[in-house]
Amino acid sequence: MPQDEELESLVRARRTAPDDAALALRHARLLSRAGDETAAERLLVQALDAAPGEPDLTAALDRIGGGRARGASWPGGAGNARRSRRSAATGPSRGEVVLRRQLQLDSPVRAFAMGRGGKGFVLTAAALYTIDEKGDTFPFVEVPRDHGLDGIVLLPAGRILLTGRSHALVLVPRAGRAGETEPAARLLDRVPHRFQYSSNFAAGASGYLYAAARHGRVDAFRLAVPAEAVPICYTEHDKTGLAIAPGGDLLVAIEGSQRKNRAGRLLRLDPRGKVRFEVVLKERSFGKSLYGPVVDEDGTVYLGFPGLEVFAHDAEGEQVFTAPYAGEPYALAGERGELLVTREDRSLNVLDARTGARRASWGSAFFGPPAVDARGWIYSRRGDDLVAWDTTLPPKPSFVVEGVAVRAWDWALAGESRIYAFPNLGSEAEFVVIE
Repeated sequence: MPQDEELESLVRARRTAPDDAALALRHARLLSRAGDETAAERLLVQALDAAPGEPDLTAALDRIGGGRARGASWPGGAGNARRSRRSAATGPSRGEVVLRRQLQLDSPVRAFAMGRGGKGFVLTAAALYTIDEKGDTFPFVEVPRDHGLDGIVLLPAGRILLTGRSHALVLVPRAGRAGETEPAARLLDRVPHRFQYSSNFAAGASGYLYAAARHGRVDAFRLAVPAEAVPICYTEHDKTGLAIAPGGDLLVAIEGSQRKNRAGRLLRLDPRGKVRFEVVLKERSFGKSLYGPVVDEDGTVYLGFPGLEVFAHDAEGEQVFTAPYAGEPYALAGERGELLVTREDRSLNVLDARTGARRASWGSAFFGPPAVDARGWIYSRRGDDLVAWDTTLPPKPSFVVEGVAVRAWDWALAGESRIYAFPNLGSEAEFVVIE
């Protein structure tokens, strides 16, 4: 067949020029068109190891999985590289607790991420464990206690990124094993990174880890090999938000200061730091904490200034809307991501993502960070309970799971119409399954 002949020709050409990015890109595109996205992903990851941040390679890999492990239901703390807290999995519809048990771990849970088929990863101070739908945990790899690792991101081709404030560790499947979804620890290479204290991180398809540091810049670190930092953006301070836009571009939100007469800025950079646009914002703070930017699949960016406004800019930097402040932008809901979910401690609001008009509001209780499933349903912790809303039928909740836990607990969409909850973060860890 013509396609087979073209593939064979590309394979021969790449043997003589293995570092040719253009040939690698053609080869990956042909594999993808042939339906072999696993091979295309692996090829692009390898090409980006040699040429990290190459824009065309990055965009091609981003199209396959959005900069995350393909099919993972909750591959990182923000749900995805866009920080839109949308999952590729459908969440539960019944709202029933079907399992509750203690986790057998060396120390409290610090972070978790969910892959395919209900399989996940749980991070403690000393180790990374796998976890299944029964709550059975298995040691996966030890991690240094003194590194303070407290974040997990499941990246393309089976790579796992663990982050802390001044250290990161990348687990890389060895050659010939990159396509495995859950490689044994003995088949992993450990790539350590060390940097100055950083408050925000981003990683996607580019082969870089981006870190916003206190010394006033955003640095890029090659994921697959230990390497020196490459400064790609200067910020003057560390109150900076990072997210990955469609195509693998980096979005950088830098807050301003009325006291110092300094305007905020919103930048979109290509994976190597070339400025695609820069927008001057108001001389205002993002508040005590900054969750976003939140980015939709068209590249529109959502942010907010507490007490003033929620606002959005499109993929070219043009303003889409400004609206009265209704909480910090946190998630994109609805079947097509047409609804913006904003959060304050005692309320959740749903806005039209194109106009900022308020569509629904729920208040009078503590609300945790929301998450959105593949249908566009919103799920959120409300005090001790977990609440779900079908966005086509507000304002009445679709279900309420009462008494999931008390005080500190967190949760994630785990696929197969399930949610995994992890109560008692900071003490003895428990595991709860909700269907």
